[in-house]
Amino acid sequence: MLTIIVVVVILVVAIASVAGWFLAPLAVRKFSERRLERRCREKRSIVLTYDDGPGKSLTPALMELLSKHRVKATFFALGFRAEEKADTIRKIVEAGHELGSHTQRHLHAWKAGPTAVIDDIRRGRATIAHLGGNLSLFRPTYGKLTLGSLIWTVWRRIVLCWWTVDTRDSWAPRDIADVVAEIVRKGGGIVLMHDHESYSRVQGMTEKDRADYVLAMTTAIIALAAERQFTLLRYSDLLDIPAIR
Repeated sequence: MLTIIVVVVILVVAIASVAGWFLAPLAVRKFSERRLERRCREKRSIVLTYDDGPGKSLTPALMELLSKHRVKATFFALGFRAEEKADTIRKIVEAGHELGSHTQRHLHAWKAGPTAVIDDIRRGRATIAHLGGNLSLFRPTYGKLTLGSLIWTVWRRIVLCWWTVDTRDSWAPRDIADVVAEIVRKGGGIVLMHDHESYSRVQGMTEKDRADYVLAMTTAIIALAAERQFTLLRYSDLLDIPAIR
């Protein structure tokens, strides 16, 4: 009987430990999202954010569009792509846009070992900082962290840059009108988009189709801001975070 009790206790502790490893960061994320939504409402602001770039054609097209409307955005670039397209990255920074990190190789924190994940975060931040980015800003890949990587980011005083409005442009693009309506309903928001062209998960869309979608979404949100008097801000401006390089 005692043996059975010991085994049960061990199993309960093991399950609780595994659950905490994944669920604790998820709880932190949900709490942070509510805080970000409140901040956007208070400032009546929209933050345009783009992950996974830079892309070969979409990023330059976005730069041109944003410049035309005199809007600043925040780009969370992958380190290896930033290295390959350093000139594009420098243009992003020189244009006054914000550059944050999205890891070096886009490892999924729930599927890779904790050491590999932390190294991926560390290397990505180093690459972005070298290219003139804001060292304090980091967006976790797939929005996922484990307790280990969460503790490491807190220790390093890294700002975890979640979002509050997901366009789903990298896997199941939403209707643009629905996204605009959500922003209006929430009184602002941090909008997630991606400035790399190729996503195999997007069914029935070519790379050009998806690029056109991102450009159209961006145009619609800029128009919304002008019409409803939202302020378009960079991520650090929303949170009053100083640039750390």
